[in-house]
Amino acid sequence: MNLDYNDSLLIAAADENGYQIYTYQISSDGLFTFAFQFGNTELSSGEYFRANNVLISKMRNYFLLMDKNDGLYASSNLSDNNILTHIYSGSSNQDYIQDVFLNENGNSITMYTLNKNNTFCSVYLHKFSEESFHFFEDENGILWFPPGPSSTDGFSVEASDIFLIDSLLIVANSQLGVKIIKVESNDTFSNYYSFDTPGIAETVHADSNIIFTGLGDNKGCIISPMDTTVLLMNQITIADGYSVKGIHKQNELLALACGDDGVLLYTCHSDGNFPLVSEIGRINSEYAYNVKIYNSNTIFVATKEGIQIFTIDR
Repeated sequence: MNLDYNDSLLIAAADENGYQIYTYQISSDGLFTFAFQFGNTELSSGEYFRANNVLISKMRNYFLLMDKNDGLYASSNLSDNNILTHIYSGSSNQDYIQDVFLNENGNSITMYTLNKNNTFCSVYLHKFSEESFHFFEDENGILWFPPGPSSTDGFSVEASDIFLIDSLLIVANSQLGVKIIKVESNDTFSNYYSFDTPGIAETVHADSNIIFTGLGDNKGCIISPMDTTVLLMNQITIADGYSVKGIHKQNELLALACGDDGVLLYTCHSDGNFPLVSEIGRINSEYAYNVKIYNSNTIFVATKEGIQIFTIDR
């Protein structure tokens, strides 16, 4: 369903198959080698989970695993004696997390979660300091969110994805398009901007001053340049005829995961407030849930058949 990596580990979120962790190396000539390390499909209590998303800390020795029905789990480490523990928010909305974004900055960790309620979705901000991090243990050894996280409501009940860039949190707001909220310096939220899309907004990504919105129903991907607002007159659409499930951009390389149609690759940069895009080609992967660019020649794809690694010549 998804994957994440650091400089030595690759972790797959494999739905009913739990998670799997691999060490890997990529040689200077692009040769990929890997070795399975460990994985699990259940907690120590015997409770099973479905891993839909995974996030590896780039600064500390842990990862987060998401089950859309049961919330978030945090690992105790990145070794084979790893223990997964359910992170509780201390409220009735600890479950049904649709997406999570982790922002690590120096001695602080801020986690944003998109939570589904009965009739709408909310965004929560959970902030930890280095002193209180330590996996948020209380006297019972249970992981807890700090009490009273900041939150904002009013998103579609079908909202599905969030992405943070600078102080702007971008939400794929389903049939309502894209909604952007600003995270203020006191960790509260304010409305910033929103715009409609010609199809269902399923996933969002941002890079520099450009927002990428992946649409369902074969509507492609909308590229929206920004300054103080979204420059709607400069929007362009790519991948028309494809449903976009996942987006990743690194430098000028843009990758779109398109389900049964594999992965589409583009070069993309902006000339002032105008996006310039050129199609490179298509990777014929298995059903692509998501994609991560490792470097300009190596692409990781989360597929129905596992993680697929592609080396491309450019």
